[in-house]
Amino acid sequence: MPRKELPLPDGWEEARDFDGKVYYIDHKTQSTSWIDPRDRQTKPLTFADCIGDELPVGWEEAYDPVVGPYYVDHNTSESNCPRSWRASILQVGDVSLLLSSSSGSTEAR
Repeated sequence: MPRKELPLPDGWEEARDFDGKVYYIDHKTQSTSWIDPRDRQTKPLTFADCIGDELPVGWEEAYDPVVGPYYVDHNTSESNCPRSWRASILQVGDVSLLLSSSSGSTEAR
């Protein structure tokens, strides 16, 4: 969530993608980030520093209507999804294989 009470650092700009999600442009390095640069001043740096359900800098809670909440680490571009979601992905893969084999494909996987 943007920190309107703190100005963006010099050379930074807030923008929105086509879906309306906020991202940040660093004109000095010509790079973009999903992480608000002001978070480094206002959010905990590690999970050990967090209080309650707070997340450290660069982490975001996202929600999928099928699997529920999951967490995205924008620092490493990885998501930490629930085990049930991983199982669903595998199940989707199995269904895809089943559809491939029933459509006449003889390729074994």
